[in-house]
Amino acid sequence: MGGSGGGNGRLVILGAIVLAAIAGAAAHALSDLIQVLAITVAVVLAAAGVAAALTYRLRHKNTRALTRWGRRALPVPQQRALGRAQEVHLHFHGVSSEDVAAIIARQDQAGD
Repeated sequence: MGGSGGGNGRLVILGAIVLAAIAGAAAHALSDLIQVLAITVAVVLAAAGVAAALTYRLRHKNTRALTRWGRRALPVPQQRALGRAQEVHLHFHGVSSEDVAAIIARQDQAGD
């Protein structure tokens, strides 16, 4: 029975060698998995950034908030209602709608 104790020691050593071989392969697989996940996350974030930049550019293509020197650009004057260069604020108390229409028509003719 004295020889059976040496057999157990060989099995333990053989098991440790097999476990080391499996652990090495598992460590490489885990390392590769982490590398693939990192690359995937980087690609997804880059694609999201490009999509966000394109969306922003498309939605703001007609507006230039900043000039070349970093100052805010002045707003472009828009054409006024009825083609008038100057705004007129009138109050008509007790005047009929026909009279108001005639006054506005005269005002338009005077502006031309």
